Amino acid sequence: MELTSLNEKGILRVGGHLKHSEMAYDMKHPIILPKNHSFTTMIINQVYLHNLHSSLSVTMTLLRQRYWIIHNRSSVKRVIHNCIKCYRFRKAACHQLMSNLPTSRITLATAFERVGVDFSGPFNIKSKLCCRTFTKSYIALFICLTTKAVHLEKVDGLSTEDYIATLRRFIARRGLPAIISSDNGTNFTGTNNKLCKLYKLIQQPDHQNSVTLFCQSKEIQWKFIPPASPHHGGLWESNIKSAKGILNKVTGDMCFTAEELNTLFCQIEAILNSRPLQAVSMDTTDYTALTPGHSYRKDFGNDGHPNIYVHCKTGLSGDTSDTSDGQVRVVKIRTAVAELTSPITKLIKLPINQ
Repeated sequence: MELTSLNEKGILRVGGHLKHSEMAYDMKHPIILPKNHSFTTMIINQVYLHNLHSSLSVTMTLLRQRYWIIHNRSSVKRVIHNCIKCYRFRKAACHQLMSNLPTSRITLATAFERVGVDFSGPFNIKSKLCCRTFTKSYIALFICLTTKAVHLEKVDGLSTEDYIATLRRFIARRGLPAIISSDNGTNFTGTNNKLCKLYKLIQQPDHQNSVTLFCQSKEIQWKFIPPASPHHGGLWESNIKSAKGILNKVTGDMCFTAEELNTLFCQIEAILNSRPLQAVSMDTTDYTALTPGHSYRKDFGNDGHPNIYVHCKTGLSGDTSDTSDGQVRVVKIRTAVAELTSPITKLIKLPINQ
């Protein structure tokens, strides 16, 4: 590269053999700028922002029309990488190592002593008297965190009374749980928004007080996973997906009466509880596979075997202080008006120098 120094201003420019060209002087002899100088960074920033956060190649082309930056690509790349607005749109979410399974997943307990609950719907129900009249119904899924046994309940409405009545029916049939874990209410406002009414119900103070008083009277501890982190409740999320998959394949666009839908829920429950918990053995002496249904059937409970526990790549996470391995998975964010709780998978680490 041939260099030419202009004595009147002392600016170092690129030389060359384009003296008689009709191009602009700055294009024939661009100004030479050092690689890591603060002035060079300011020039790159000015061109980059003036051209609406243009791409790497576009920014380099525009700079080359007037400046010759030593190691042009790496200098421009560094500036673009440190742009806060562009960094947010790249959505490089934070990740963390998988945590240890919670105690409720790996300690011995009776079936449905520790459960997770999730809702799905709505489903249209036709009236027996008038086929043109339809009402909406929902499905409540309770899953044992220890044995993966599933219990399905049909929920007829979105009132506090219907909500508590569902818990009462579950307790009457499966026994009193010690811990109930569920999604935070904000998880119901996804792209589908079909459970928006249920979300609004859960957020009402009167509803929360009624459910809390009911649980306190039964000595039930209710735990919520962090907001906007359904992956923390992957055990019930995957099972509600399986239940909906069976329901959609069987029903399609058909409408059922309340009794027919309730019967179908019981059949789906039986299928989910018949899934083997391990690979099917090819040994001829193994007559039956171990399933979640064995954990609450009499032919299994009387033989003295304890309830089994299974590993699943998911878990619940509370405060950062609750993690036994010291890894941060949930953080509290203070804003001007409130303190928010969020999983780190919804956060982006910005390139801001402390």
